[in-house]
Amino acid sequence: MRFFIFFCIISAIFSGTAPRAVAKTYYVKSDGNDLADGTSDATAWKTLKQVNRYPFKTGDDLCFRCGDQWVGQKLKIDWSGTDADPVVIGAYYLKNGREIRESCGDKPTLDGKDTVPDDMYEGLIHTREHHHLVIENLRLMNSEGSGVAVYKSRDVTCRNMEVYRTFYAGILYKDCQDGVIEGCDVRHVSQVYAETRPYAARPANIELFRCDNMTIRKNLIRESWGEGIGVYWNCTRCTVEDNTLYASKMAGIYLDNAKYTHVRRNLVYGTADTAFHRSKGFMGPGLWTSDEPGRVAKYGSQSDNLFYQNLVANCSVGIYLSTSDSKSVLKNTDVFNNTIVACKTGILASGGPWENSRIRNNIIWNTGDGSTPFSAPRRTPGLTWHHNNWSADVRPPARGTDDVIGLPALRKDSGWRLLKGEDLTGAEFALRNTSPAIDSGIPLDAVFSSGPECGRSNWPAGNIRLADQNAQGNGWEIGADIHVVTPENARHLPEWSLPDPLKATPASVQTSFLSPGTRDGFDSDELHP
Repeated sequence: MRFFIFFCIISAIFSGTAPRAVAKTYYVKSDGNDLADGTSDATAWKTLKQVNRYPFKTGDDLCFRCGDQWVGQKLKIDWSGTDADPVVIGAYYLKNGREIRESCGDKPTLDGKDTVPDDMYEGLIHTREHHHLVIENLRLMNSEGSGVAVYKSRDVTCRNMEVYRTFYAGILYKDCQDGVIEGCDVRHVSQVYAETRPYAARPANIELFRCDNMTIRKNLIRESWGEGIGVYWNCTRCTVEDNTLYASKMAGIYLDNAKYTHVRRNLVYGTADTAFHRSKGFMGPGLWTSDEPGRVAKYGSQSDNLFYQNLVANCSVGIYLSTSDSKSVLKNTDVFNNTIVACKTGILASGGPWENSRIRNNIIWNTGDGSTPFSAPRRTPGLTWHHNNWSADVRPPARGTDDVIGLPALRKDSGWRLLKGEDLTGAEFALRNTSPAIDSGIPLDAVFSSGPECGRSNWPAGNIRLADQNAQGNGWEIGADIHVVTPENARHLPEWSLPDPLKATPASVQTSFLSPGTRDGFDSDELHP
């Protein structure tokens, strides 16, 4: 037996399969002891100073006690997990003497007290070149930088975070890949603009720079001086879906030089609060894609972006297609099955040129007050319009084949300009039985047949019920809502079961993710939009 054990040990050493140390969980509480070992509630640490100097091993987790607060301290994550065992930075509470690691009503709080971090491009939680992380169930407030800042990292998830009153962005990812931001409540960010205006930077609640294959979903985004969600600088293969946004001064969702990105099933609306108005009476555009000046020479034109099944109301522009860079071409952009209500301009296509782009199956309902359904040059070669439901007749080029002219008969028929925030659930956009948009759209690829049944969905609650266009009625609807006449017999779809169109993206699409030589923050020639 002793010989057998000796043989196994020698074999393991020479084969490189010696057992690794088991990952541990460490605990922090406001009345802890930094001289303890941190491996239980009874021996929990007290300060982030102790956390930041401890040599964590791969896969070690870190939990903060619910209800506790750390003021004027920041957390630096300088260790990684693995694909099979990601690091989890989260919350815990005690139940029957046991540490329960999950969300709680009173999240652990990191309060920067408007003094930390000392660089606005850092975060109260900050990591650089560390991978396979989950940051969840924490509250971050009064950051002198961002709430969470992630640089040059792969597979980092932010989940169920509450972030508010940050000097810069709420949640910032730069040069990252395969990350997820979901279920977060992010508000009152971009204080850099509120406190120092006029200032060039107006950061977003959630923003991505030069990222690949990122997902932003089911977040509540509100009351920002900048954009609600920003996808910037050659981001590719990103998905922005199922989010609720309101009162974002500059824009709801803004794509600057993005490629192969899907913006789908988002609820975006303005506010009567004039503090968040970009132009007279309105916040900025609900959905906006552009190439800011200087981007094309560096990254090439925006292309292959899709905007579909979004609900947009009371914005300066519902959907804005822009080419601000003189070298920009709007390529392979598709805007379909969106519902746009009570915006100053429904759809704005400016600049050009356009190439292989379409606007189809959309509802554009203008409720008067000097608003206009669209604005575009007299001719838009390369940008086609058809099968849209306009509340009043329009001229070419917007007037297209098989358009429907007339009121769309939505469940909510008035009061769209009086919205203040937390007014809408998405059910207001449901089609009534008398809507001319029912069965009047053009069928598109089957991969897009899954869409929201607005009348039985609740966006802020994260409950979006999907139905199948091809299983309802005699054709596709115009607009975002799939009208289900008999819900008990409807064919509904599991939320994430359909093939993702992004999977068809050519493998050749790459970003400068993890490129050497870039520092945290932004180079002098890379000013924030």
